[in-house]
Amino acid sequence: MSARPYVGRLRHEARSLTASLLTLAVAVVSISVVHGLAAVQPAAAHGQAPICDTGETLQFSDIGAYDYGADYIWCAKTLGLTSGNGNNTFGPDGPVTHVQMAVFLVRLWHDVLGRNCPEQPHPFKIFVEDHWAADEINCLNALGLADGISENFNSPQEVLAAASITRLVVRMLNWTPHSTCDTYGDELEQAAACLVRLNIAPNSEEASSSSPATRAQMAVYLIGAWHHMVGGGQPPLPPAISDSDAGPPAGGSGTSEPTTTSSRQPVMTFDEAMSVARRLASDIRLPTVCGHLPLDSPIFMPNAKRTYRSGIHQGVDFVCPRGHDVQASLRGRVVVAVGDYDDASTSELNAILNIAKALRFTPAYTLTMLYGNHIVIDHGIIDGAGHVITLYAHLEAIDDAVRPGGQINAGQLIGRIGNSGTLAAAAGHRSQNAHLHWELHVDGQYLGIGLSTRDTRSVYRALFEHSDR
Repeated sequence: MSARPYVGRLRHEARSLTASLLTLAVAVVSISVVHGLAAVQPAAAHGQAPICDTGETLQFSDIGAYDYGADYIWCAKTLGLTSGNGNNTFGPDGPVTHVQMAVFLVRLWHDVLGRNCPEQPHPFKIFVEDHWAADEINCLNALGLADGISENFNSPQEVLAAASITRLVVRMLNWTPHSTCDTYGDELEQAAACLVRLNIAPNSEEASSSSPATRAQMAVYLIGAWHHMVGGGQPPLPPAISDSDAGPPAGGSGTSEPTTTSSRQPVMTFDEAMSVARRLASDIRLPTVCGHLPLDSPIFMPNAKRTYRSGIHQGVDFVCPRGHDVQASLRGRVVVAVGDYDDASTSELNAILNIAKALRFTPAYTLTMLYGNHIVIDHGIIDGAGHVITLYAHLEAIDDAVRPGGQINAGQLIGRIGNSGTLAAAAGHRSQNAHLHWELHVDGQYLGIGLSTRDTRSVYRALFEHSDR
């Protein structure tokens, strides 16, 4: 169905929502405008491919790889739709205000898709011309997308329901040639059915819900619509809010690594991981005292996505300056000690990483290469836990006393923090991205495998509950 028959109606429709958007504009966080990103391409729509290629975009620290809508939120940042709430966070569970949704819609329409907004004088004198959101509000008003979405917009705290997002997205789709719905959005049941058919919404119940929408949900719907608007065809099936704590698929971690046992071994459950953490908590030590345990930064914790190698982070990153001490977390024997690692060049390392991207997982020995100078300690079979191993990677150097087969005590100095094995080191920048990458494996699985961000945080909080050393 062509959207053009609607144009006259859109410009003639009442402006009730737009009027309230003007008073709400001051409550909206600033959303960055990034030009020239219309060339970002949708990903292939088969299998579990991501919604778009996010490249090397620095992602939000409060979004874990398996959090609800993670790929869509990262795509929104790559496209320039949002810079988040500041401090590199997005606030995925926060509510969506009417003005915030309006700004996202218009930024998608104008800055990302490169489409012009209809010109018309601003109809409301109460809105100053030099306000940061004036252009977006005028465009939304001229397009007529917001008419009749809600009846009460007097409160600055009012948030948008999922059903309202559905109507807004359907109306925007009807302005584009690639994908249209056989409804203007007034009939909610038809609008919801259209978004489900187009793989923009996961189900009609969610799309027509009167419950407040979250920022993550807004990202899922808008990026799904973007996929259609740029001619990307049917996008991958979107996540449902009810699946937000599902964690990684139970079949694997996205990384093949040497210590993993048979794929037929059941993945450790949350309760089992918590039991292991509590069993080890009385003896374990933090592997370094210079950096805090990053519980509130999922990107530094297990299960964070590592798009540059098509893998999943299996450990904890302690961000510390180069040269700080690394100590053994538990008593054990050294099984691997690499202290003379020679970093590849940038082009050589990228060639290896491109193979991982093509495979869509990190091969075992590629991962070993990326560890740089590293130490692996076998702590034996611990009653109530299992066979425990720890790994310490990206070291600048290892201590002279560390050798394969040698006994190591808990708290013993074993090396110094560096960045060996990283892209920064390959480029010759020895002080950039310095950190300790630390892993704990139990019976061939990294602790927390397959868990949601929330559950992973709980496990590692319990693990180091008694450790201040």
